[in-house]
Amino acid sequence: MSGMRRVVFASDLHLGSNPTLDDFTRDVEFEGFLDLPEFKPSGDDRVELVLLGDSFDLWQAVSEEECHQEKSKRIDLAYVAASEAVRLDGVRGKHLRWFEALGRFAERPGCRLVVVPGNHDHSLIDPTVQARVARHLGLSGSDRLSFVNFYEDSMLRLYADHGNQYDHNNAYDDFARVDWRQDCRGYYFVKLFLNRIEYRDPRIDNSPSGWGAVWHWLRRTLDFTLLATALRYFWQYSTDGRVPKPVTPFAARGIAGAIPQRGLLDDPAAPQLLVAGSSARSAERFFSADPVMEEFLREAYDASPEVRVAVNEILEAQEKHEGVRSTTRGAARRRAPHGKPARRPRAGKPRPSTRRRREVPKPIGASRGVAAERRIFGPPEDVAWAEHLFSDKPYFRDKLSPGAFQYVIFGHTHGALEHRLSNGATYLNTGTWTTEDSGPPVAVAECPPGGTPTAKLLRFKNGRLE
Repeated sequence: MSGMRRVVFASDLHLGSNPTLDDFTRDVEFEGFLDLPEFKPSGDDRVELVLLGDSFDLWQAVSEEECHQEKSKRIDLAYVAASEAVRLDGVRGKHLRWFEALGRFAERPGCRLVVVPGNHDHSLIDPTVQARVARHLGLSGSDRLSFVNFYEDSMLRLYADHGNQYDHNNAYDDFARVDWRQDCRGYYFVKLFLNRIEYRDPRIDNSPSGWGAVWHWLRRTLDFTLLATALRYFWQYSTDGRVPKPVTPFAARGIAGAIPQRGLLDDPAAPQLLVAGSSARSAERFFSADPVMEEFLREAYDASPEVRVAVNEILEAQEKHEGVRSTTRGAARRRAPHGKPARRPRAGKPRPSTRRRREVPKPIGASRGVAAERRIFGPPEDVAWAEHLFSDKPYFRDKLSPGAFQYVIFGHTHGALEHRLSNGATYLNTGTWTTEDSGPPVAVAECPPGGTPTAKLLRFKNGRLE
């Protein structure tokens, strides 16, 4: 009859339904995880499991037809709570063992399950979607299951939420609203660009940090066919009128003193200069603000006819939009050889030429600068988010007091971390279960009766938490 209180946090499982895009492959391992002694309280002990956001990847629970779609404008972005519940049906169908194991855990004496929405499963804020999850877990009407937007415990001196509200690209202006037209920037990027690229190369990660790394990955693999496809899809995404604002990597929510806001053209990897239009480009920086990526794209344009056609398509579309006469199609009427009639152009839309355009800079040799190669993403921005919970108002509550809160927990970034903050509090990031080879990470907070609370980052490996 000890009365131990224990809370285990896991996040970013990203259960999906698409055979290729689904990143969660640990159903059996998760079942074993819930069978640990730590999840079988006795006497007055109490255990809560908190799924801290992005448990389900509804952004990537899409059809094969959508993954094969060549035009972004044909991808349906609209959803309502009912259609999101249907997506969950598909997730359950692929991960039945996971749902059954979680339901059994919540039914044990002294156990509770708490589900926090993230950005990839933001629709969990809706009662219709919550009811579908409860039904799939066999917990309809049960007080053993609760849905909350954030988690805090005064006994454990702990605050936790998914963390997406401090990320400029994944924050919701109105977190309580389910409306595809008001979704965060990341939703449009994943649906219109990343899903189709990851479908073609599943090694590309769907994490926030992975977005900027897509282009560096394409550089390493030297797959020019996929690079040409990525250029087309990125152009489509960037010009789709349904996208209210494009993603801007590294842009923080705007908490005072946080990571400095960076402009659209400061994306360190994507060919944003190319798609932004002629006014953004120069002979020195034509494709990308990152010098390594700039030189690679110049080389790819010279070496690959496929890449050249894709780039020419974008440039010609921009010329048409800007009202500039194209230099690659019909600049001057061909003169017919003496005594022969002039050849008539073929009917239909002409295909952009594989010929090198004069305005595209040629490669200059060695790549200039390696800073972006060594540290593409800079310092972990989630540490800054945690620091500023104590000085600025967090999204879900008043600012934290160091005397009342000694632990802050986020997920979202997929980077498992334990870090001491400047005020002495401890920040923990629960990482992800999708890519961790050294054991899935979890945060475990405990407090014995009359004792001091503790929280630490652990990993599930070798059949135990260590």
